[in-house]
Amino acid sequence: MEPLNKANEVICPVETQWHYPIMIKYGFSSTTPPQKGLVRGYLYTDNKGNEFNVNTGVNADYWQHKTGGHGYWGSLEKYLKTL
Repeated sequence: MEPLNKANEVICPVETQWHYPIMIKYGFSSTTPPQKGLVRGYLYTDNKGNEFNVNTGVNADYWQHKTGGHGYWGSLEKYLKTL
């Protein structure tokens, strides 16, 4: 199997992703099952009705709040502080 194909088959639990400790710190949880692929998406919710999609992988470290906020990995925690 080619290296790229092997990388695309790696299973990535949400707990191993860069966004997980940040989202947990601000009261979010994820029900997304482990993902695989070079680009993966994870859904987070909190008890206030906030929903975030966070994508990670090859050139894909970005987030989107259901209400319209969005950005790259470096702006996630700053945005969460405003909720």
